[in-house]
Amino acid sequence: MKKTLIFIIAILCCTFITGCSKSKPSKVMDIAEDVAEYVSDKTSSYTKVKNVNVHTEDEMLEFALSYLEEKYGEEFVIDKSFYKYKHKNGHEDAPMVLNARVRPVSDDSLVAAFYLEEPNLIRDNYSAVSHLHEVEDVLFLEFEEHGLEGTIIIDASSLDEDLDEDVTAEDIIYNDKIDIKIYQPVNKDGEMEDNLPLIRKWLDYLYTCDYNWDFGLVAEDDSDYILFQINKFDHGYNSSAEWSDKELLDRAEFAELTTKKRKEKYDKSDE
Repeated sequence: MKKTLIFIIAILCCTFITGCSKSKPSKVMDIAEDVAEYVSDKTSSYTKVKNVNVHTEDEMLEFALSYLEEKYGEEFVIDKSFYKYKHKNGHEDAPMVLNARVRPVSDDSLVAAFYLEEPNLIRDNYSAVSHLHEVEDVLFLEFEEHGLEGTIIIDASSLDEDLDEDVTAEDIIYNDKIDIKIYQPVNKDGEMEDNLPLIRKWLDYLYTCDYNWDFGLVAEDDSDYILFQINKFDHGYNSSAEWSDKELLDRAEFAELTTKKRKEKYDKSDE
């Protein structure tokens, strides 16, 4: 099953994506924005690297790759399926930032991300993403027991510091500052109404889970194409029965519109 899922893992809205608070229900907009913001410039967990002074896009790329290689002892490559080089918050008098996905050469299913702000502030999420397969080993068994099959993303954007190397899968899954994002591939061209039984089957299972989760549908032929997304805390609901069909369909419509805008703006894969 892992071979099937490796393609989907590229969705990795990586660990770092959010800004979602566990203390109150997430709004639809929050979830959709999470998908786009793979590393948020709103987080405070940065590393300020001494004797570094980078400003141009090329300088930032070179520094980010060398920093990650030195930090983790891995060689990384840039994945431009999500890529931003722009002024922070869109203000021309603000510093330039580079926000992109990366993956280690040794395992292209471990899609991580970094955020770099000139001249020397950097944050990455590979310390969490590197444990993805351990989390999969635990949760995939549970999925199978319920007749389900999906892919997992570790969203550790709320963490204040990197995870220790000896952290366990259970430590990650049940950490109250980590979300487990779960995605199910479906036919992008199919009718969303036909996916409602599958969505409800997932929700029937997920609402029994003690960890913080997001659930979504992605296109079978494009793992970055989000068709539907929902969060454990949305509306304060505690069961799939509380969701009307209309609410689910409205959520799907919004998610797909947001996906199209994101891909038009930030997907640089063809460059």
